[in-house]
Amino acid sequence: MPIEVQIPLENTFTLDEGNYRGRLQTLSRKPNRCAKGPHEEIRLLFAMNMPSIKNRIPMTGRNFALSLKGGTELRRFLEGWLGKTFFDANGGKSLDLEALIGREADLVLIHFQQVGYPKPMTFIQSAFPPGSLELTEEPAVKEGKD
Repeated sequence: MPIEVQIPLENTFTLDEGNYRGRLQTLSRKPNRCAKGPHEEIRLLFAMNMPSIKNRIPMTGRNFALSLKGGTELRRFLEGWLGKTFFDANGGKSLDLEALIGREADLVLIHFQQVGYPKPMTFIQSAFPPGSLELTEEPAVKEGKD
């Protein structure tokens, strides 16, 4: 009788530039010490729906200072994804960022070259509600928590 063990798929962060559908998979908090002074950061990690990548799990993420003040990177990113009206309607209230886990977004991915790395890094430039962008690659399955 054969002894079989499943070989799990590994994550890949090597993705092409373009517009793709992703689903927020995890959020993590971490302190960050920089020249501007210490602050807390949050990392949003998206599982990407890219059927052309078959033997790996396509992933991409982005870090933000944990602040929703007007004009901050996190605020602008979430306004693109959730809509400015969401923030207008919920001003003064708390936003449970973990409630966004499982939610889909259309993401614009771009590359940048970081010193010391041979391959370009993938960066999430912006996020929009699913169906807002003409996608570079159509998702495998239309599913959603939206």
